[in-house]
Amino acid sequence: LVASLLAGQATALPMVWYYFRWMPGRPSISEAARHIRFGGAATVGGLCAYIVRNLDNFLLGKYASQTALGVYSKAYSLLLLPMQMLSGPLSLVMLPVLSRLQDDELRFKHYYLQAIRLLAFAGMPLVGCLVVVAPEIVQIILGPRWHESATLFRLMSLGAWLGTFNIAIGWLLISTGKITRLLQISLLSAGLFAMGFTAALPWGARGMAVAFSVCYLVLNLAILTFGFRGTPVRAREFVQTITFPALASVSCSLAGLWIANQSGG
Repeated sequence: LVASLLAGQATALPMVWYYFRWMPGRPSISEAARHIRFGGAATVGGLCAYIVRNLDNFLLGKYASQTALGVYSKAYSLLLLPMQMLSGPLSLVMLPVLSRLQDDELRFKHYYLQAIRLLAFAGMPLVGCLVVVAPEIVQIILGPRWHESATLFRLMSLGAWLGTFNIAIGWLLISTGKITRLLQISLLSAGLFAMGFTAALPWGARGMAVAFSVCYLVLNLAILTFGFRGTPVRAREFVQTITFPALASVSCSLAGLWIANQSGG
């Protein structure tokens, strides 16, 4: 096993050197410092994202009840489904593609907006469908005792809806080297969600769910205000790209909820 692993690495290394024409040389202090700053900002941003993802669960578990934490965590798991299905795999493709196109603004904008359009057309209707059938999904998978999770998911639906393309600002800023601005957005996000979750704690899990959606809305408005400055993509172009799928998914979701209500679902 060890020999096969070493053989694989020994074979891959010269092939990488051959195809990428890179050979190690003397380290550059200024270049190393630039990469350290970039990596440090990315690390802090990742820590902020971790806080946002886990602070609500921590507060509910410590200051509310285990029951509240249980139903909230199940609703949150349902919330993450569209993000994990779409954003993760697409990020593996988009970051290297956009990084290569950062000096070609027209192609950069074209591919970026195409990816946003794909996220919006795939993710927003998926969230809308989950909002409509959330009670049925929860009852089938978890049982009738978890019905509160469906209610919480519906309260979090605005955040889930916006979260389908929230990763896209990271694509834009990382690929254009604007890691400091991404760090600022991450710090803003951590502070905003911390204040929102803390303020909502007296209202339990439902308060947390509403705070989640409100904080996501405020964060995205802030991103539209200053996140796109100095990049090949304008905020107006981003909004135009998602407008049609947004209106379509909201309309279908409202119609589905009305039909479910009329049928007693």
